[in-house]
Amino acid sequence: MNCDDQVVQYSAPHVVPLETHISVKPLPRRPRLILEEKNPEFVPKSSQKTAAFNRIGIADTMKPGPYSNAVEVFSTRGDPIAWRLEIVGLNDNVRLQWLNEDLLFVQAWWGRIVSTDLIFEVSSGRFIYVKEANYGLLVQPCKEPNPSVKGTGLRPTPYVER
Repeated sequence: MNCDDQVVQYSAPHVVPLETHISVKPLPRRPRLILEEKNPEFVPKSSQKTAAFNRIGIADTMKPGPYSNAVEVFSTRGDPIAWRLEIVGLNDNVRLQWLNEDLLFVQAWWGRIVSTDLIFEVSSGRFIYVKEANYGLLVQPCKEPNPSVKGTGLRPTPYVER
């Protein structure tokens, strides 16, 4: 296999059954506080600050897994909307990133090779995009393509004048 052929393969989820690993539940009211985030990778407020998330159940990755996470996702203005996402069977904490005021990107890693990419719509309380990402081809041995010696798998020896 050429290294140029190594890609991430996206498909409908089939390795990890999401119905037993991810749940969405409405909250009776939106949280009063936006928790201060210690990890700079996470920005709890959307760009215009009309929605936010609180990571309320974070895995202690210093202990053996699998792990679980709980996240509150809610509006901060307008109609009170609030959801609790619970994700179990993780290899690490989920990654969260606002795409806009209504869409939150969620990436859940189940192992070192398979993750699920999801987009959560705050206004509807549902995932509008769900794809399993398989990184297995990226860890396979490969041959670097060499346009000057096609088909041989050999690299030309550079000429060095002495």
